Amino acid sequence: YCVFHDLDELMSSSSVTPAKRPWWVKERELFNPTSEIDWDLMQRFDRKNEAHSRRIATMYRSVETIDAAAVTQKKIDADRIAKQTPGFDTKYQALKAGYSGSTESPAWAYPGIVDEADWAKTPEELGMPKWSGTPEENSRLLYAALRYYGAMFIGYAEVEDKWRNKLFVKTTTDAVRNWTWTPQNPDPPESDELRYVYENVDQPYSELRKGSTGRSAGKHVIPSKPLWLITIATGACMEATKTLDSTISKSNSSTADNGHEALKVRTFNFVRALGGWRAFGDGGHQTSESNFSAAMILTGLAENSRQGNYCLTPETGPNHIPFTMLTDFPLVPTKPIDAGLFRFCHFCKKCADACPSQSISHADEPSWDVPDVDGKPRVFCNPGHKGFWPDMAGCNYYSKGGGTSGCWVCYANCTFSEDKAAMMHNIIRGTVSTTSLFNGFFSSMSNTFGYGPYESPEVWWDMSLPAYGFDSTIGAAKGGYSK
Repeated sequence: YCVFHDLDELMSSSSVTPAKRPWWVKERELFNPTSEIDWDLMQRFDRKNEAHSRRIATMYRSVETIDAAAVTQKKIDADRIAKQTPGFDTKYQALKAGYSGSTESPAWAYPGIVDEADWAKTPEELGMPKWSGTPEENSRLLYAALRYYGAMFIGYAEVEDKWRNKLFVKTTTDAVRNWTWTPQNPDPPESDELRYVYENVDQPYSELRKGSTGRSAGKHVIPSKPLWLITIATGACMEATKTLDSTISKSNSSTADNGHEALKVRTFNFVRALGGWRAFGDGGHQTSESNFSAAMILTGLAENSRQGNYCLTPETGPNHIPFTMLTDFPLVPTKPIDAGLFRFCHFCKKCADACPSQSISHADEPSWDVPDVDGKPRVFCNPGHKGFWPDMAGCNYYSKGGGTSGCWVCYANCTFSEDKAAMMHNIIRGTVSTTSLFNGFFSSMSNTFGYGPYESPEVWWDMSLPAYGFDSTIGAAKGGYSK
C-alpha cells in the first residue's frame, strides 16, 4: 500500500488518485463501464422530463390524484408527530432541526463564489510563482486537498465530445417543478427554461430571470475551452438509512454534514490560489449539468444498479452523497471500474422484492429497450445504456402521499448496504468481483441473516458510530488508517 509523508511524496506516486481500494476492484477503459452504452443512441437529457417534477407526476396520473396525495402526505407527516411515532418523535425532530440548520459559507452560484471579497488571492496578486505541474501532478494534488476538505470519493473526466453532446443535460428542472401537464398544454414555454449552453468565452456565467411560475429561467454558460469534470461524493450514514421509517432514514440527504457547500467554496479557492484557475458548477441533483450517477460510474467511483437511480460503490453500496464541479485546472481522467456489483444485481432482486410501489424491475437481464408505463412512454428514462429501467414516476408518487410519506426502502434493503464487518465482507465481495457463480447464494444469505432495515429505529440511538455516522477512513492508504 501507499504511505505519503508529505505532498512532494504524494506527487511522485504513480496513481492519479491514490485512493486505497479493495484488491478486487479492477479498472476498465474510459467510457466502457460494466453497464453497456450505445453512444449513438445516447442524447443529452432534457430535465423537463425529470420524474420528481409536477409535470411528470401529472403526465402519468390525474391532477386530482396528485393533489390528493400531497394532502395525504401532509396528514401522514402531522399524524406521525402528533402520535410521537418511533422515528418521528421529539428526539428525531430535534436531530433533524440540528442538521437542517444553515452552516455559514460564502454564497455560491453556478459561476462560483458570489462575492469577490471571498475569493482567494491568486499567486500573481500575492507576488508568488504560479503552481506549475503536469495534469498527473494536478490530479494528485487536488485529490489530497479534496480528501482534506471532506470528500470521500473523487474522480475526474476530461470534458470532451461525449460529455458535452451526450452526457451533460440540456436544462434544469426549474421550468417544470410546478408545471401541470395536460394533453393540450404538455410543455412549459421555452422562456421558462433554464438551459445549459456552450459559448466561446473564457469564464462561466449565468443570465437569469424569473419564469412564469416564479422559478429561475435563462441560461448557464459552459465555456467551450478545455474543461475537466470533478466528481465528488461525501459519506452517508447507512445505519440511519436502516431506521426507516424515520426522519433520518433518507441518509443520502439527512447526513449531518455532507459538506457540499464547503467543498465547492474550498475547491474554488484552492485552484484559484494555485494559479488563478476556476472551479464552478451548480451542484444540485436536479440543477447540475451532470447526472451524478452517470458521473460516478464513468469516473470510476461506482457501478450501475438494478434500482437504476442510485449507483453502487464497492465500499459503501448506495450510501454516498455525490455532486460534480467543472474546472479549467488540467486533470487526468479516472477510469470506470469492475467490482462485480452490476453483475451481482442481475441475480439479486432484493431491492425489487422490497419496493412497496413495485417501481424496480424484476427482469432477469438488463435491456436496451425502455418499457412504457401504463401505455405511456417512460420519458424520465434516458435511452442509450443497457439497464433495468425503474418507474420513477411511480416511486415518486408512492413516497409523496400515494402510499406513504418518504420511503428509502431500496437503500436499506440493498445487499451492499452493510459495513465491511458484516456478511458481504471483503472475501465475499472479492468472490462477487470475479465470478457470478455464487451471486444468488450470497443474495439469499443476506435475507437469511436478516440484514436490512432495523426492527425499530430506536436502536440507532444506542450505536457508537464514527463522526458524522460514516467511516471516513474509506480510501485512506496511510499507515493505521488503511484497512
